Amino acid sequence: MSTSTDANPHAQLAEKIVSRQIGASSPAVSPDGSHLAYVVTRIDYKANKYRSQ
Repeated sequence: MSTSTDANPHAQLAEKIVSRQIGASSPAVSPDGSHLAYVVTRIDYKANKYRSQ
């Protein structure tokens, strides 16, 4: 059985953010309003650290 998140990468990212596996912060909208930039933070369990990009 598949869900709507199986084929949609945006929905998969949203699901991970909601479940706190990934964090999104520092949103910034482009001057023309066509793009959104944000910082993505993931947990690196092996290194016991957060990784941001």
